[in-house]
Amino acid sequence: MTDPLDSEVISLLTRLARVSSSAWQADALDALSNQTTLVKMAILDAASDEEAKQLIDEYISRKKSAAPPTTALTPGAGVQQLNKLLAPLQTLPASTAELRAFFEDTNDLKVPVSPIFVEAYKSMDSNVVQLLEAAGYSVTTLALQELVSISDESAGSSEQGTCSIRINPFLTKAFGIFQKHGPVSARLSYKLLLNQTESGTIMRSTARLSRPDFLIQVKGIVAGGGEDRKFGNMEAAKADLKDKFLGLPAIVRGSADYLVAYTAAGAQVQWHKVSFYHGDQVTLEELTPELDMSTAADRALLVIAVAKVFVLLNAVERVLPPVCGSFPHGTRMKRGGPGDVTITFSMTNAVKVVKNCAALTEYHSNSVTTIKAAYGVATAKAALQAAKGHAPYMVPGTVEKQTTNKRKQSDAPSCESLVITTTVLGYTAVVQSEEEAKGVIWAALKTIQAFEEQRLVWRDVRMANIVRHIDNRGWMTVDYETVAKPGKQKDKYELTDWQPGTLREDVYDTSSDLYQVGRLLQTLQDSKSVLAQDLVLGLLGRRLGTQAALDHAWLQGVEDQWQL
Repeated sequence: MTDPLDSEVISLLTRLARVSSSAWQADALDALSNQTTLVKMAILDAASDEEAKQLIDEYISRKKSAAPPTTALTPGAGVQQLNKLLAPLQTLPASTAELRAFFEDTNDLKVPVSPIFVEAYKSMDSNVVQLLEAAGYSVTTLALQELVSISDESAGSSEQGTCSIRINPFLTKAFGIFQKHGPVSARLSYKLLLNQTESGTIMRSTARLSRPDFLIQVKGIVAGGGEDRKFGNMEAAKADLKDKFLGLPAIVRGSADYLVAYTAAGAQVQWHKVSFYHGDQVTLEELTPELDMSTAADRALLVIAVAKVFVLLNAVERVLPPVCGSFPHGTRMKRGGPGDVTITFSMTNAVKVVKNCAALTEYHSNSVTTIKAAYGVATAKAALQAAKGHAPYMVPGTVEKQTTNKRKQSDAPSCESLVITTTVLGYTAVVQSEEEAKGVIWAALKTIQAFEEQRLVWRDVRMANIVRHIDNRGWMTVDYETVAKPGKQKDKYELTDWQPGTLREDVYDTSSDLYQVGRLLQTLQDSKSVLAQDLVLGLLGRRLGTQAALDHAWLQGVEDQWQL
C-alpha cells in the first residue's frame, strides 16, 4: 500500500485482527492492496469496527472468488472446452430451421481464455472471473485470449461513422487456433482470402467483377464469406453481400445449396445463411442476432458462432466434389496425350488446344470432320433442351483448325492444331444418391442416342466424361474427340476403359457404348436397387437398345432433374 491512508488502514486491520486472526489480516491486506482511495476512505469512515470488518470481508470474498478456480486450471481443461465447441456434425443441416437450431444450441459451450487474460482485466473489475463465466468464458490453461481481443477499436460510433471491428484478422486467428488445438477430426482444408482492394481483385468469382470483402474457401471452393462496413449500417452490408454473391456459380461454390457468411458494420456482427436459386437469386436468412463487440458476452457468442461455422465447414468438406476445388481458373492445364493437349479454363468456357491434330485423329482413327460433327450434335441438342426450359445433357462447343509455324522463319514447316471451345457448364462431382446415379446414366444414354441418330459412336463412356450441371440441374457429358463412325476395329483404337466383352466382333458400335453404360452403372455405389440391377443386366447382356434403355422403369421421371 502506498496511499497516504495506508497507515490508518493498517492500524485498523491490526486492531480488527485482535478479534479475528493474523491470517485474516493477511487476507485483508491482500484484498485492499489495489483498491482505490475512495474504497479505503469508506472503510475508515465506517460507523463501527463491525461495519468496517463487514466491508473488508466483502472485498476479501471478492478477491478470493476472483482467483481462477483450481478445477478450471488443470492441464487440458481448455482443450476439453475447445473439443466441445468443435464437436463434429454427423450430417449437414438441410433446412434453415435445422441450421438455425445448430447455431442457437450453445448449452454447456464456453470460450476458454487463459489466466493471463484474467490478470489483464483485473484492473477493470476484481470480480473478473465470475463476470467471464457468466458471459460465456472458461478460465483455463489453454491460451486462447486472441479469441476475445478482436480490436481495441471495437466500440464507439458517431454520425460520421464508426471504427471497424476488424473481423478478418479475428477470423484468421480463431480458425488457426481451432486448427491447431482442436481435435484431429475437426481439421479443415481451408483458405481465408481478404479482398483488400475490390476494384483490383484478380479472382472474378462473383457478379459485376467484384467479390465480398472476405471469402472462406474449403478445398479451393467458396464455402463462406463476409462483408465489412466501417460505417454502422448493417442493412447496407447485407445488401452488398447479396449483390456480390449474386450469380456465384456452382463451379466456384460446389454442390451445396447454401453457404454461411457474416455482415459487420461498426461494432456489430451477424451471421447469415446465403441461399442460391437457379443462379440468379440470392436470399439471406439470419442465423445469429446482431452481436455487439463492445460487450464481453456478445464477443463470447461470436466466438461460439465462429466455432459453429468451422464445424459446419468441416461437414461441408466431406461432401464436396473432389475435383471442383482444383478447378484452375484462368490457368492452363497440361493434359498431354495424343496430339499434345492443353486446356485453359475460365468462368465461361474451356479452350482445349490440340497442338498436333493429325496425331490425335490418327490415334483415334477418326477425322477432324467427325469431331466437328460430334460437337455440332451436342450444340444442337443443347439448343433443343434450352427451348424446353431444360439444362443441356451434352456440352455445346465449336471446333476450329489453326495453322501455325513451328519456328519463326516464314519458310518453316507448319502444323495444324485443333482448337475446341466448350461452354463450361459443369464440374466433376461424386454421385451421392440413386437419383443422381439415374441422372448420370440418363445423360450418357441420351448422348449415345444423339450420336446414333447421326451414325456416330462415342467410344469413351466413363464417369470422367460426365459432369454435374453448373446450377445442379442434372448431368452433362463432355469430351467428344473420340467420336467416330461405327465399325472401327479394336486394334486401331482401344477404349480407355475397355475390357473383354465390350466389343462385338471386335468393332465399335452403339452396342459397345451401351455395354460401357452397363459397366458404369455397376460401379455407382448408390444404384443397387432391383430395378437398377435389371438395367445393368439388360445392357451387359446386349438385350436393350438405346431407346429401350431410356424407357426402362428405373429411369422414369429422371428428366425432371434438368428443368431450369
